[in-house]
Amino acid sequence: MPLSQTWAIVLSRRLEDAEGRFAGVAYATLSSEELREKFTSAQLGPNGYIALRSAALRLIARHSPVQDEEPSLGSSSVSLQLRQAVSANPRAGSYLARGRFDNIERIHAYRQVGD
Repeated sequence: MPLSQTWAIVLSRRLEDAEGRFAGVAYATLSSEELREKFTSAQLGPNGYIALRSAALRLIARHSPVQDEEPSLGSSSVSLQLRQAVSANPRAGSYLARGRFDNIERIHAYRQVGD
């Protein structure tokens, strides 16, 4: 957590000159609030939600149009079904389970972003 007390993701890339030598680093910081705001444009339906989790399944950002209270960012509390699904198919999959935050049974789908 940075000094601003806001969770964020830092994206970075090595820069090289024409000969392939190190020429610096370009980076951008996305706060969890910025990500959540981006999620508001997703068409989720009346009981849908969208979440971004780390490889360790820690919550980075989440948005639900019907939920007023946000779950704890950084939390790795997830359903047994999600853990089993990710263990069996780490890159993408789906499973049926009740939502941990709203107790609504739905089909959940997940996909790994990048490598």
